[in-house]
Amino acid sequence: SRGLGDVYKRQEYWDAIETYQGLQGGFIWEWLDHGLLEYKDKKPYWAYGGDYGEKKHDLNFVCDGLCWPDRTPHSSLLEYKKVIQPVTVTKISKSKFRIYNKNYFTDLSQYSIQWQLLRNGDVCQSGKLARLRTQPQCSEVISLEYTEMDLLPGDETSLLFEITLKSDESWAPKNFPIAWQQLPLEHRKSPKIKKLVADISTDQRLILGDQEVQFSDQGIETWKIGKKIVMSQGPRLNLWRAPLDNDGIKGWQGQDNKALGRWQKMGIQNLTFKHDPIRTNAQGVTTRSIAKCKSGEIVFISKYSPTENGTLLVSHKIAIDKNLDDLPRVGVRFILDKQFKSLSWFGRGPHETYNDRQQSGQIKRHESKVKDQYVPYILPQDHGNLTDVRWLQLGDGRKRKASIQLTKPCEASASHYPHEMLTPAFHTHELRPTPDIYVCLDAKQRGVGGASCGPDTLAVYRVNAGNHELNYELSFSND
Repeated sequence: SRGLGDVYKRQEYWDAIETYQGLQGGFIWEWLDHGLLEYKDKKPYWAYGGDYGEKKHDLNFVCDGLCWPDRTPHSSLLEYKKVIQPVTVTKISKSKFRIYNKNYFTDLSQYSIQWQLLRNGDVCQSGKLARLRTQPQCSEVISLEYTEMDLLPGDETSLLFEITLKSDESWAPKNFPIAWQQLPLEHRKSPKIKKLVADISTDQRLILGDQEVQFSDQGIETWKIGKKIVMSQGPRLNLWRAPLDNDGIKGWQGQDNKALGRWQKMGIQNLTFKHDPIRTNAQGVTTRSIAKCKSGEIVFISKYSPTENGTLLVSHKIAIDKNLDDLPRVGVRFILDKQFKSLSWFGRGPHETYNDRQQSGQIKRHESKVKDQYVPYILPQDHGNLTDVRWLQLGDGRKRKASIQLTKPCEASASHYPHEMLTPAFHTHELRPTPDIYVCLDAKQRGVGGASCGPDTLAVYRVNAGNHELNYELSFSND
């Protein structure tokens, strides 16, 4: 599902192919996953090597395509489509843009080109370009007229160009999306949030209006609105991910040189913790923990400060031992009540993205359900990661909301499937969604790469040892 052909879908490879004359690439290996539909307790799943009693097989190594066995596209196919799109746009100024026709034999008259002006991820203006006849392998400059807005602190604007077929073709219908380009315009700096003098009770509780936050030496234990627990576990250090296919084939031997083999040798899947006594003062609550494994340790410091808006400013500092280089992720995970089933975010989407596979994600406001974030990879693994997230909000579909406002964009996910369930599983029929919602915030998560067969992910997409930070504003509301 994320296998052999993935090495060719990264933007850097296509940049090289387009830069150097005669360099070839983009060959697909393979087109689809070779799974066979079977049922377990009336639950469908895709079977693979070894599922029929054969002794010689490659396990799920045959499930390495850009599509599921039923030809439904994987997110990797969406990424490939974006990377090789035949039309691109670059910004010259606020009102002038250069459009490139990368086709070799047709001009741009076959396409319609629409544009949208986005403010904080929402469309506020839109229009359509006059028909262009830009010749093959040529470009032209166009002028765009839109009304400039008075921006507030924290506001962010961008232009989104969408290129679609003007009429039906033998291979696709009218309005079929061919290409798109999103170009940033302005971004105003956010104002600083004012903190309050904390009212911490002797039993380590923080009161925020009708809400109560209970702390321990590990951080937040519970968050209540009235008597209802809305957060059953606060942010905890999170370094593990259920191995992706490209991290290493978890059912194989001889994976010592793969990322998964190195992580297992480090022992990061079995961290042990030592927690310092909780500290409270006028600024709020501070906790400090040391996580240890066979190869080193991680220092995890969290600060929780109430604000005049009735929210909580949260800061995590994570110092990783130099012997623990190239980790799966560095961040936190907390658990929300099942009522928070609706999901919205301002970041890349609507499908999952990773830092080395995010070109296909549009930066805008997206709406979903937590249950729809699950991606049923044939071999269960981590899924649903979102990149460049500015804010994340989960709600009950009515009034109650949990909001996370990031100080700077990070990676995030929300799922009913924790890594403790995904890691040991080998088929989707083994999984049952939990009622709770596991929310992950990552300063950085390792890229997907292509090391199942070929080069590993580039160094820039790896999680290095050293110091990492996560800063965000956390709140619950009944609006």
